[in-house]
Amino acid sequence: MRVPTAALIVLLALPAHAGEAWETYNLPDGRGAGICPVDDENRYFCFLISCAPEGGPLWMRVAFSGDHALPEAPVLRISIDGGPESTRRLSALPAEDQDFGIRYDDARDADLLEALAAGSRATLTLGNPPGTLSQDMPLSGSRRAIESLAHLCGT
Repeated sequence: MRVPTAALIVLLALPAHAGEAWETYNLPDGRGAGICPVDDENRYFCFLISCAPEGGPLWMRVAFSGDHALPEAPVLRISIDGGPESTRRLSALPAEDQDFGIRYDDARDADLLEALAAGSRATLTLGNPPGTLSQDMPLSGSRRAIESLAHLCGT
């Protein structure tokens, strides 16, 4: 399930993509779908749905750069197209400084994945006030990318 954040940033934030649309990836350290907007100061905020290189269980992940101090189990709030927030408590993932995730649970997360696939914009807020980090991101290409997870991860 571990995918080096730097490799994802290079892949998902290339000038052709520039964090404007969801993409899929298949790297030696993992597979998945996601988006990584990068700001003018080259700081990134990635939202990923990933699995191990051999496939397997999905994880929802947030990885970002910068000096934001967050607890080991920050809350992630996701609002799609201005709708009500979905809330998940993430855990710090090993070997990555600013990488947090939660294992996908179909009963809990299927509606969220469908909303991400059907929506046009999402706002993700990570952490608890006053120490929150928020990112608005497009959902263009999300349906195709999310639907590719079955092939990429065998789910």
